[in-house]
Amino acid sequence: MLQQYLTPEVIVLAAGTTCLFAVIALIFAGRRAFVHGMAGKLAALETQIAERQRILEDIGQRMAEAAEIQKRVDLLDRRLDALQQDIRPVEAKHLKALADYEDSKVKLRETREEWGQLRERVDLYKDRVAKVEALEQEIADLKKQSKELDDLIKSLPERQKELGRIEQTIGEKQKDIEEQQRTLKQMAAEKETLDEKITANRKAADQCIEDLRKRKEEIDKLETEKVRVGERLKTLNERLNTAGHMPPGAFKSLEIGVFPVHKKVRDATDERVALDQLRRLVEETGFDIPRRLQNAFHTALKTSDISCLTVMAGVSGTGKSAFPKLYAHAMGFHLLPLAVEPRWDSPKDLFGFLNYMENRFEATILGRALVQFNEAPHKPGPGELKDQMLLVLLDEMNLARIEYYFSEFLSKLEMRRNSDVKREEEYQNVSVEVFAGYPGDKEYDVSEPVRLYAGKNVLFVGTMNEDETTQSLSDKVIDRANVLYFGKPNKLSERPQRTVRIRNWLPLSVETWQQWIKEASANTIPGYNQIDDMVNNINGALSQLGRPFGWRTYQAIMIYVANHPDVIDGNNKLRPLADQIAMRVMPKLRGVDLVEHGDVFNALGQLIQQVNDGPLRDAFDRARQSTQGFFDWRGISWEG
Repeated sequence: MLQQYLTPEVIVLAAGTTCLFAVIALIFAGRRAFVHGMAGKLAALETQIAERQRILEDIGQRMAEAAEIQKRVDLLDRRLDALQQDIRPVEAKHLKALADYEDSKVKLRETREEWGQLRERVDLYKDRVAKVEALEQEIADLKKQSKELDDLIKSLPERQKELGRIEQTIGEKQKDIEEQQRTLKQMAAEKETLDEKITANRKAADQCIEDLRKRKEEIDKLETEKVRVGERLKTLNERLNTAGHMPPGAFKSLEIGVFPVHKKVRDATDERVALDQLRRLVEETGFDIPRRLQNAFHTALKTSDISCLTVMAGVSGTGKSAFPKLYAHAMGFHLLPLAVEPRWDSPKDLFGFLNYMENRFEATILGRALVQFNEAPHKPGPGELKDQMLLVLLDEMNLARIEYYFSEFLSKLEMRRNSDVKREEEYQNVSVEVFAGYPGDKEYDVSEPVRLYAGKNVLFVGTMNEDETTQSLSDKVIDRANVLYFGKPNKLSERPQRTVRIRNWLPLSVETWQQWIKEASANTIPGYNQIDDMVNNINGALSQLGRPFGWRTYQAIMIYVANHPDVIDGNNKLRPLADQIAMRVMPKLRGVDLVEHGDVFNALGQLIQQVNDGPLRDAFDRARQSTQGFFDWRGISWEG
């Protein structure tokens, strides 16, 4: 029945309808997809629009903040303009102050230059005065020698008269001989008739012959004496003709070395290691030398550029002479001990003298050693030990007046600190002239002067006993020296002493020694300002006594503090100051009346309390308790 309705038209219509529905379905499906795509794009656009709005809001806020900042900038600009208006007068005053400061610096520099020139003139005048005194002494010696020669010449006519008398005696003796010969002839003629008399007179004849023999011997002796006197006169005439002239080889004695040459030196040695070696050596040899005293002696030698002499004074038999020998042995110094004699009265006793009779220079062992250690490039030239250290020990140096034989040389040692010895004129100022030379003398080749020089590699130490046979130190020596007083031991005991030697001993080099030395500054002295104030306060108290110290002593004290082992190791910085007060300040007060200057001693006592050193305080109190009424300084106890 269904098939009757399925006509072709119906089938075509159904197929068309189906296709139409399919197309409609496809259209709806595509529209739905388009709508969904447009919705996604719309959502993205809305998101971008929201982001842009947020950014616009931020920009507005930033613009508002920028406007506010611009207002503040404008306000600050106005305040800056006002401040600049206030600063302009201040800047003008500041520029004027700077200009005044520069003018003051220029004037100060000119004043310092003038002061330096004045000091140089004073030093030059002192040097010239010393040279004039030396020349006057030399002229006096020459006059004395000339007088002796004149006396000898005056005695020559008398000698010649004596020769005439001798010749006359010889003639008389010859006449006697002739007379005796005539007598013998007469006796021979009478021999025949006087035979019996010959026997009787034989003894008389023999005696006569013996007398003739003796007279002949006397004549021979007189002839020999005549020849000797003639040769002596000839020698004296030659010496008179050459008196005062020194031949080129006259100074060969200075070239004779004192020490054997060690070309190898110690490797770079640490200062602490060297000091430990010294302490071990002192203990092994049995000497009782406190560690504080050892450090003080070592530090005093390190300041030798400005304190040219280290003196050990006090009781005899306390090791003053032995300790420098131990120190030199442990440290690697060459040691030259010199025993001072009471007759020493000039630098000639130290270095040697010109022997005009023998036409040569008689050099001492010190003069020869200075040539061997000479570090200057001038005549006699650098010695073979110029790079090593020499310690000169003047034992019992106050048996003679130190000012007589050492004062001139001490001044030379003081001037070497700031001298360039490579320059000839500065070398002349710091060296001792032992021969002036013969400038322009064609007959003799020696034309250059001969000088002796002690460089920084030569250190001087002296010992002195204080008794009725010795001389005291003058202020000039004290100002240029570190004086270490050796007090009596607190307790006497038997200490066996032994001889100990370091094997494979080698000398210390000058370079290593110089590396141990420090300059005084705030970098090398902890609490520099405190030490400076204490030193100046003590000097202020001394000025009330009329005994202040100068710039040199101040520098010496500060350099000593900077170079003390305790300060280098970062320990007690006031102990070195206490040492210097004991060594340099207290000796200047010996003999001062305690009653008349009681206020000054009270002030010094308060300053010493601030140093806080027990041995110094105790020694100061003992010195003030003298029953004789004057300050009797005896040094500190180094065992404290």
